[in-house]
Amino acid sequence: MVRALAERIARAKGFFALHDDADSLLMYDTLFWLYSHLATATSFEDYFEMEPGQSDYEHPSHEPMMRLSLAADPYTFCTDGHGVEFVRDWWDARVAAGAIVHGPGGYRFADAYVPEVLTALRAIPAAANH
Repeated sequence: MVRALAERIARAKGFFALHDDADSLLMYDTLFWLYSHLATATSFEDYFEMEPGQSDYEHPSHEPMMRLSLAADPYTFCTDGHGVEFVRDWWDARVAAGAIVHGPGGYRFADAYVPEVLTALRAIPAAANH
């Protein structure tokens, strides 16, 4: 599902980049949903930033997730880059809308929002083999 979303983004723009469009927002939602299976963010900074000197997933965060590179793989998928302020705007909008809520231990998606994300992902046709 994630690969199909990434392909749709790349085909629509002619290259892969996440910014202010519905599919990019869905990708950020997807990344947060995946992240939430590893950790619970105590703040935006906790979600977004790597610990100083960190080069592994000991402390999961958005930064190493966005530095995914399968460039050596035959699919050449790379996401090395992100706009901090755009991700902050996405976070603030999701908190304001009640999609991301603060509960015991930190921030997570509201229970009612997860099915919306998964439904949107499942609605994307599978990536075609080229």
